[in-house]
Amino acid sequence: MIKLIASDLDGTLLYGRDNSVSEEMFEQIREMKKRGMVFVAASGRPYSSLKKLFAPVWEDMAFICENGAVVYYHDQLLAEQVIPREDALGLIEIVDAEECTEIILSSATTTYVRPKQRKYLKILEANGNHVVEVQEWADVTEHCVKIAWYEEAGVDGRAEYWKEKIAPPARVVTSGAQWLDILYPNSHKGVGVKVLQDHFGLQKEEMAAFGDNYNDMEMLEAVGYPVAMLNAKEGILKVCPYHTARVEDTIRQMLDGEFPK
Repeated sequence: MIKLIASDLDGTLLYGRDNSVSEEMFEQIREMKKRGMVFVAASGRPYSSLKKLFAPVWEDMAFICENGAVVYYHDQLLAEQVIPREDALGLIEIVDAEECTEIILSSATTTYVRPKQRKYLKILEANGNHVVEVQEWADVTEHCVKIAWYEEAGVDGRAEYWKEKIAPPARVVTSGAQWLDILYPNSHKGVGVKVLQDHFGLQKEEMAAFGDNYNDMEMLEAVGYPVAMLNAKEGILKVCPYHTARVEDTIRQMLDGEFPK
């Protein structure tokens, strides 16, 4: 029996929607809670943004935030994966050198920015991020849990370009049409799933997940029932035996006992 269902947001649960969760999804989350199941929003977004997005039901679910670096349940921080300060500042220096990049440095509670264009702040604030502007990146004293950046022209094919510039253990992945993220070995959505698996005492076969992009790969590999969106990247489609056009439709099948077929 599936007891935990995790879903990516952008390109997955929010595919075809204007940055809003469907009322149907809210009802399904309530139904899952009644049955002793847990729904997990798994995203590169910060906790403040996710709570706003799921405002009617946030107390009924769990959150894997910042691509797995931060995990919350019932407003309690269950885990925090930290990028060493010197590593973080060095990576930011590399990315910031290009004019097309708008960087965010995330702590567990705050999104720090040093914007090159003022309109970038509006993009972040519209998503519900708790944004703090700094004069210098070294002014940030909180632990860094994630580094990401926005490229207005789009990031199709840009991950390969950045892989030439950024060395292991850091890894660059696409997380949206205009976003790239840096992942560390201990910081990805699969780690977040493992935190919740241990917290609830679950087996791999009791968990399912939905995703579409390469920052979802480890999460999909961590569960017994990985489901790729039909619009997913080719590598994601290959690792997932199950595909769907709409998350809510497949969750309904799970709730009705019709999944997997």
